[in-house]
Amino acid sequence: MTNVLIGVDPGKSGGIAILDLNSMELDLLKTTDTLGVYDKLSQVQAGEVYFEKNTGIPMNPNTGVRQSVHSNYRFGLWTGITMGQILSSECDVKLIPPTRWQRAVGIELVKGETSTKKKNRHKDLAIECWPDQPNITHWQADALLILTYALMLKED
Repeated sequence: MTNVLIGVDPGKSGGIAILDLNSMELDLLKTTDTLGVYDKLSQVQAGEVYFEKNTGIPMNPNTGVRQSVHSNYRFGLWTGITMGQILSSECDVKLIPPTRWQRAVGIELVKGETSTKKKNRHKDLAIECWPDQPNITHWQADALLILTYALMLKED
């Protein structure tokens, strides 16, 4: 595949959305499907990757809930595995802070909102942006919204 856009929501429960701009074929992969990700990325010859730039945080500022050391470690591990796979594809990688793509696609910060409510809002927006994509799940939603952000930049 040439001329692809890729949206990556890293982490163990993250996803990768790969859009072939020539055929408009969309592939959705879990970050934990390492063989599937490797297989799909080995077919990519040129493209741009929009990779969410996250850091582990000891406490969620919205909810005040502490994240465990184990949780932060696991997130960092899967982020590194995913970044390694992406870098092996030789695509151009752009690190995008979550606030940037979320603001651009119309997601507002809701103080005190639970993680579940936030994920449901993201999923609802992904369904609205990708109506032809059946059964969008939480793990797919942010990857699709990051891809939506990448497409918005392409249109400018």
